[in-house]
Amino acid sequence: MLASRRPLRDDNPATTVVDALVAKGLIASQDAATAGSVVRGVLSSEVPERDRRLRGIMAEVAGYLGGVLVVAAVAVALATQWVALSTTARYWALAGCVAVLAVAGMAVMVVSGGRDATAVVDARRRLTALLLTGAAVVTGPSVAYWADNETAIQPHWISVLASGLVAVLAIGVYLLLTNGLTHVVFAGALMFLSEALSNAVFESSIMAAYAVASAFLTLAAIWVLAAEIGWLREKTLGRLVGGVIAFWGAQLLVIAASWGGLDRGAAWTGYLALAVVGTVGFVLYIRLQAWPYLVLGVVALTAAATEAAVDWSEGSLGAAGALLVAGAVLLGASALGLRLRRRDQHSGGAGSSHALAG
Repeated sequence: MLASRRPLRDDNPATTVVDALVAKGLIASQDAATAGSVVRGVLSSEVPERDRRLRGIMAEVAGYLGGVLVVAAVAVALATQWVALSTTARYWALAGCVAVLAVAGMAVMVVSGGRDATAVVDARRRLTALLLTGAAVVTGPSVAYWADNETAIQPHWISVLASGLVAVLAIGVYLLLTNGLTHVVFAGALMFLSEALSNAVFESSIMAAYAVASAFLTLAAIWVLAAEIGWLREKTLGRLVGGVIAFWGAQLLVIAASWGGLDRGAAWTGYLALAVVGTVGFVLYIRLQAWPYLVLGVVALTAAATEAAVDWSEGSLGAAGALLVAGAVLLGASALGLRLRRRDQHSGGAGSSHALAG
């Protein structure tokens, strides 16, 4: 009875792995003890590494929350005391906010060991970028407030000055510490700069609307090109930002015609621009197989067809008709996207098979 009893099994994962390797003949049985110690060492190091990463994430989140609370406290304090402050005191308060954010960002960089170290330590790099980008964002409106009170510059040109300053500072931060937040802020600043510059140069609202739309579409093309050739480190984010800018540039004419008093010609130009943007999105998806371009194609073509149908019917379609058109176009565009994706998967699989056969 005792002789037939099975030996107690060691449930240690290292022992299980080593036994399997011995059974497959990958290691010799006399090396099992050495292999077991190596495997146990590797497995035991995974838990401390996970704990270290978790502590790092929690510290980073705490740093973000602390920074947000400090900025919120300063903003609330300024908002409650703003009316009571003199103009000079307001200048100093805004300058103090910029200085605190900039000094805090530089301090994190110095503590991290300089620029090279922040490129390695992602958490500190992101925190540094957040603080410096915040300083850049606050600098623009602060300078605009000063220029509005102390100079005779026209409001449109003050907007150009503020947005241009934010764009210059943001690109400086991005070149120093490449990150997604500054990427988005830089794109937004360039959009504000394009709009402000168009409104400053063109007195006619029609010309300004066309200028802004053209500037946005041009900026979108440059952004997508920069993402594809590697000028922007975050390629997927660059594609997505470029798509958003392109869609907004085309949609802007439709909005201007509906709410800005422009004629219907501007609206139909917007519908055509949306259709072109959507088509370009699908073409880029076919060539590059990047999901942001597929999203752009589906959304832009759906918006173009729906808004054009509602405008052409002069509102007689109603909400139900608009939803029907949007749903039909969305289904068609989605079916096209899925078909393109399946075709790419099949061609990729066939290419792999031919490569293996060769």
